[in-house]
Amino acid sequence: MTTTTTLQREVDALLAGLTGPPRCETIMVAFWCNIMPSLTIKQISAELLARLRARASQDGRSLNKEVIHLLERALSALVTLDDGLQQASEAQRQADAWSRLAGRWESDRTAAQEIKELRAARTTGRSVKL
Repeated sequence: MTTTTTLQREVDALLAGLTGPPRCETIMVAFWCNIMPSLTIKQISAELLARLRARASQDGRSLNKEVIHLLERALSALVTLDDGLQQASEAQRQADAWSRLAGRWESDRTAAQEIKELRAARTTGRSVKL
Protein backbone atom coordinates (compact mmCIF):
# COMPACT_ATOMS: atom_id res chain seq x y z
CA MET A 1 0.00 0.00 0.00
CA THR A 2 2.93 2.33 0.70
CA THR A 3 4.25 1.87 -2.86
CA THR A 4 0.86 2.75 -4.37
CA THR A 5 0.57 5.84 -2.20
CA THR A 6 4.09 6.97 -3.10
CA LEU A 7 3.48 6.34 -6.78
CA GLN A 8 0.18 8.22 -6.62
CA ARG A 9 1.94 11.20 -5.01
CA GLU A 10 4.58 11.18 -7.75
CA VAL A 11 1.90 11.05 -10.45
CA ASP A 12 -0.04 13.89 -8.80
CA ALA A 13 3.13 16.00 -8.55
CA LEU A 14 3.95 15.38 -12.21
CA LEU A 15 0.44 16.23 -13.36
CA ALA A 16 0.46 19.40 -11.26
CA GLY A 17 3.68 20.39 -13.02
CA LEU A 18 2.12 19.85 -16.44
CA THR A 19 -0.80 22.15 -15.74
CA GLY A 20 1.24 24.83 -13.95
CA PRO A 21 3.74 27.27 -15.39
CA PRO A 22 6.45 25.81 -17.64
CA ARG A 23 9.54 24.49 -15.93
CA CYS A 24 12.83 24.63 -17.82
CA GLU A 25 10.84 25.01 -21.04
CA THR A 26 10.28 21.26 -21.29
CA ILE A 27 7.08 19.37 -22.01
CA MET A 28 6.86 15.86 -20.66
CA VAL A 29 4.24 13.72 -22.28
CA ALA A 30 3.73 10.89 -19.82
CA PHE A 31 1.52 7.83 -19.99
CA TRP A 32 1.07 5.97 -16.73
CA CYS A 33 0.18 2.66 -18.27
CA ASN A 34 2.41 -0.30 -18.96
CA ILE A 35 1.26 -0.37 -22.60
CA MET A 36 1.84 3.23 -23.69
CA PRO A 37 5.34 4.72 -24.07
CA SER A 38 6.26 8.20 -22.94
CA LEU A 39 7.95 11.07 -24.75
CA THR A 40 9.81 14.09 -23.42
CA ILE A 41 10.24 17.14 -25.63
CA LYS A 42 13.26 19.13 -24.50
CA GLN A 43 14.43 22.66 -25.25
CA ILE A 44 11.04 23.88 -26.44
CA SER A 45 10.82 27.65 -26.65
CA ALA A 46 8.49 29.51 -24.32
CA GLU A 47 6.73 30.96 -27.38
CA LEU A 48 6.05 27.53 -28.88
CA LEU A 49 4.87 26.20 -25.53
CA ALA A 50 2.48 29.14 -25.18
CA ARG A 51 1.17 28.55 -28.71
CA LEU A 52 0.62 24.86 -27.96
CA ARG A 53 -1.22 25.66 -24.73
CA ALA A 54 -3.40 28.27 -26.48
CA ARG A 55 -4.24 25.85 -29.28
CA ALA A 56 -5.00 23.04 -26.83
CA SER A 57 -7.30 25.35 -24.90
CA GLN A 58 -9.00 26.53 -28.09
CA ASP A 59 -9.53 22.94 -29.28
CA GLY A 60 -10.71 21.77 -25.84
CA ARG A 61 -7.83 19.32 -25.44
CA SER A 62 -5.19 18.78 -22.84
CA LEU A 63 -1.66 19.79 -23.80
CA ASN A 64 -0.77 16.11 -24.11
CA LYS A 65 -3.71 15.34 -26.43
CA GLU A 66 -2.98 18.43 -28.54
CA VAL A 67 0.65 17.42 -29.07
CA ILE A 68 -0.43 13.90 -30.07
CA HIS A 69 -3.11 15.31 -32.39
CA LEU A 70 -0.65 17.64 -34.13
CA LEU A 71 1.96 14.89 -34.50
CA GLU A 72 -0.61 12.52 -36.03
CA ARG A 73 -1.76 15.21 -38.49
CA ALA A 74 1.81 16.07 -39.48
CA LEU A 75 2.78 12.44 -40.03
CA SER A 76 -0.41 11.73 -42.00
CA ALA A 77 0.40 14.67 -44.26
CA LEU A 78 3.88 13.26 -44.85
CA VAL A 79 2.46 9.87 -45.83
CA THR A 80 0.07 11.59 -48.25
CA LEU A 81 2.97 13.62 -49.65
CA ASP A 82 5.08 10.47 -50.08
CA ASP A 83 2.21 8.73 -51.90
CA GLY A 84 1.76 11.75 -54.16
CA LEU A 85 5.47 11.85 -54.97
CA GLN A 86 5.43 8.14 -55.81
CA GLN A 87 2.45 8.62 -58.13
CA ALA A 88 4.10 11.60 -59.80
CA SER A 89 7.29 9.58 -60.23
CA GLU A 90 5.34 6.71 -61.84
CA ALA A 91 3.53 9.13 -64.15
CA GLN A 92 6.86 10.68 -65.16
CA ARG A 93 8.34 7.23 -65.80
CA GLN A 94 5.42 6.37 -68.10
CA ALA A 95 5.66 9.71 -69.91
CA ASP A 96 9.39 9.15 -70.45
CA ALA A 97 8.70 5.69 -71.90
CA TRP A 98 6.13 7.13 -74.32
CA SER A 99 8.57 9.90 -75.30
CA ARG A 100 11.21 7.30 -76.17
CA LEU A 101 8.69 5.59 -78.45
CA ALA A 102 7.58 8.80 -80.16
CA GLY A 103 8.61 8.99 -83.80
CA ARG A 104 9.65 5.33 -83.98
CA TRP A 105 6.47 4.04 -85.62
CA GLU A 106 7.34 2.58 -89.00
CA SER A 107 4.65 1.68 -91.49
CA ASP A 108 4.16 1.63 -95.24
CA ARG A 109 0.66 3.09 -94.77
CA THR A 110 -0.22 6.73 -94.35
CA ALA A 111 -1.22 8.16 -90.98
CA ALA A 112 -4.83 8.47 -92.23
CA GLN A 113 -4.88 4.77 -93.16
CA GLU A 114 -3.45 3.77 -89.78
CA ILE A 115 -6.06 5.87 -87.96
CA LYS A 116 -8.86 4.38 -90.07
CA GLU A 117 -7.71 0.83 -89.27
CA LEU A 118 -7.35 1.58 -85.56
CA ARG A 119 -10.85 3.01 -85.40
CA ALA A 120 -12.29 0.06 -87.33
CA ALA A 121 -10.64 -2.37 -84.89
CA ARG A 122 -12.32 -0.75 -81.87
CA THR A 123 -15.16 -2.54 -80.15
CA THR A 124 -18.32 -0.84 -79.00
CA GLY A 125 -17.64 -1.88 -75.41
CA ARG A 126 -20.28 -2.61 -72.86
CA SER A 127 -23.43 -0.61 -72.44
CA VAL A 128 -23.60 1.60 -69.38
CA LYS A 129 -26.85 2.86 -67.91
CA LEU A 130 -26.52 6.32 -66.44
